[in-house]
Amino acid sequence: MPYSAGETLPKLSSLKVITKYVPSLQMESVFDPAHINPLKYAIDYYSNKDQTFRIDGTDYVLLIKKKI
Repeated sequence: MPYSAGETLPKLSSLKVITKYVPSLQMESVFDPAHINPLKYAIDYYSNKDQTFRIDGTDYVLLIKKKI
């Protein structure tokens, strides 16, 4: 999904990386769509709403569907 001026999607980098079990875990410095691991980010996976995040510097968007 191409970036558009005035876009309000939060960036994936705005989320914390969960380092509780792997202290050395970091955000990817270069995005590779084949190897993204959304579970390492502090996303509310039990939200009642769909969530969308822009992957920094790309035309990719991460969509997390609400739990039914």
